[in-house]
Amino acid sequence: MAAQRGVESDGVYISYFGYGSPASRFGLFAGRRIVQVDGVVAADLDEFLEMVSGKKDGESVRLTTVTTNNNVDVITLKLDKTYWPAYEIVFENNDWRRVPID
Repeated sequence: MAAQRGVESDGVYISYFGYGSPASRFGLFAGRRIVQVDGVVAADLDEFLEMVSGKKDGESVRLTTVTTNNNVDVITLKLDKTYWPAYEIVFENNDWRRVPID
């Protein structure tokens, strides 16, 4: 997105969300970047994961997001780790694996 649209590359770019997920229910749509978590800057995916990994199921997270038009929105999202757990898809040994992220 940074190269194609000339937007900043900081933060975490949202490329997809599942319908019915907390992201879709609370307005965290594809095309946005998460730049802060609970008021703390999230420069990249690793920092973002570190900030949210200790959160409990049902806990709220305040996300500051930026659209491709540089509109800033603050979204409060309630985590649902029971039905929508975080995971990473990894390709190893000629096979795709789903690795849980807590």
